[in-house]
Amino acid sequence: MRIVGFNGFKVVVVNISVRDVDAELYREFKAEAARQGASMGVMLTNAIRSWLDYRKKQSASKKK
Repeated sequence: MRIVGFNGFKVVVVNISVRDVDAELYREFKAEAARQGASMGVMLTNAIRSWLDYRKKQSASKKK
């Protein structure tokens, strides 16, 4: 783990290995990261954050 600056905040980052990722989806994701000039780590962090936000909103709407 290490601490880095990210969008004006200091965050702890980790290196991970992910198995069993669909090869075509990985290639598309990697290509999109390149088009945006972003690293895979930043893109994956954003994707995870978006998915978690989506799930939290889904969960909150079910509680109403």
